[in-house]
Amino acid sequence: MAIYHLSAKPVQRSAGKSAVAAAAYRSRSTLRDERQGMTFSYTAATDLVHAEIVGFDGPRSTLWNLAEAMEKRKDATTAREYEIALPRELSEPAQIELARDFAAWLNETQGCVVDFAIHSGDGQNPHIHMLTTTRAVDEIGTMADIKIPREWSDRKREEHGLPGRKVELTNARERWSVMANTALNRAGIDARIDHRSYADQGIERLPTSHLGPSVSAMEREGVETRAGDHNRMVIGVNLERQFELDNLRNNQAEAKRLEQELANIDAEIEAVRSEPVVVPVTTGTLQVSDRRNDIAERADKEASKFKTGMNASLADQFKARLFQQTWNAEIDPRLLKTLKWVDVDARALTLKTGEQIVDTGNSVSISKGSDDAIEAAIAMAQSKGWKSVRIRGSDDFQVRAAFALEEAGIKPLFRSDIAKDRFSDELRNRNKPEPSVDVRALEDRVLVATMNDPMPKATHGKRDAKVLTNYATRIWSSINDGTAPEVLGKLFVETLRDQARVEGYSDDDLETAQILKYLPDEPAQAARPFDPMPTGTSRRKYYPDAGDKPPGT
Repeated sequence: MAIYHLSAKPVQRSAGKSAVAAAAYRSRSTLRDERQGMTFSYTAATDLVHAEIVGFDGPRSTLWNLAEAMEKRKDATTAREYEIALPRELSEPAQIELARDFAAWLNETQGCVVDFAIHSGDGQNPHIHMLTTTRAVDEIGTMADIKIPREWSDRKREEHGLPGRKVELTNARERWSVMANTALNRAGIDARIDHRSYADQGIERLPTSHLGPSVSAMEREGVETRAGDHNRMVIGVNLERQFELDNLRNNQAEAKRLEQELANIDAEIEAVRSEPVVVPVTTGTLQVSDRRNDIAERADKEASKFKTGMNASLADQFKARLFQQTWNAEIDPRLLKTLKWVDVDARALTLKTGEQIVDTGNSVSISKGSDDAIEAAIAMAQSKGWKSVRIRGSDDFQVRAAFALEEAGIKPLFRSDIAKDRFSDELRNRNKPEPSVDVRALEDRVLVATMNDPMPKATHGKRDAKVLTNYATRIWSSINDGTAPEVLGKLFVETLRDQARVEGYSDDDLETAQILKYLPDEPAQAARPFDPMPTGTSRRKYYPDAGDKPPGT
């Protein structure tokens, strides 16, 4: 989250500070202070991203030694520093450009030279140190005798018709906010900063406690105190409130923008309705084609804006308006739920599965050929007033698309004779009336077969399941002539299950014998496959548990 911070502080001799030393520290360089006869070196630091001087062509040492030489008072202010937090969402080149633009603004509006340096802050807290002169410098490098108006007292500023000195800082804070938000917007980043105080922003910020010198010293040495813990808690609460407020404002701004876009779409729809009616082409083409990456990237980017917050409630409404704007037709609510995005410019739909449907004029292309994509393509065809559609693709795709078109009242035209014949056959089968089933006759068939070939009794041996499997296979083969196999299967399973329990077979025997495989729409139990009697094997040897005769004889 982008944060706002801009503070200004003087570099004063009365505090033991030197403009040369300050410049060396901030630019991570080595500079010699001629006034004090001291050299300052900070080249060991590795966090410097960029350093630059705006408004002065000479070396850094010349600039700041000149600034020190111009001041005679022991308590003189030799420079003024602006410390500014950079939006970490921006790339380093964008951060440098933003810092350079703000430095140029300070140079132009306040007449000072700006020596700025960007420190990385370990990547988490990138910031700028802007060291500015208190006097102007002309084009030949001469520093003025009179300080710039920013350094004047409020009384002197009033005499010259200028506002108080605080106004200068307020203007700088506001200007930085505008420039940073412009850079974020240019980079396509939604985050924004606000230069106003918490009170002006309507944030109820909790106050921290004053630590005092002894407690502050303990905290600096790593000793946690009660007062320090309290302040850390307060800071956390304040940051959370700021984060929530930023999210709320971003959502409100985005919702307002979307409402305006909806209004624009409504206006465009009205404009389209008022245009002269063009006689549409009555025959189009439906085909399968390659997926387009540009459409996929736009769909992912735009759809991501509607995942959370207030925008989520507007998603379907917004996509419905875009569809109406593009094809001048209402979209079916069920189809709307499958859409990820409506690409107005490309005249394309992207489903939540990633599949694309692209309107190219006299044809509609889909990238995979799913049923949802076919339905979306037919919605486009209906909006165009097509009475018939040529179908190009695999035979399976042509058949599925043909049934969907037929249901929508559009005549399908086939590219493949095989697909055309398949469609005709399936259509004929679908329209064929269901034959009546004589359930009583089927019951009698099962009963007669089991009476003529009774189920052998269980021996409670290991071969009971195999005996039962062979018996069920034999009976089913004798009664199944293809008539109503669903009904016959249910009657057969019920009869055999009842008889098996009477004859002493266990539930494990029933399960292993795969009796349920004869039921319609139910998968067969995983068990040993049917093992018929090998040719040349005696019945007595093959059925050792069934006595002298094979089961059922």
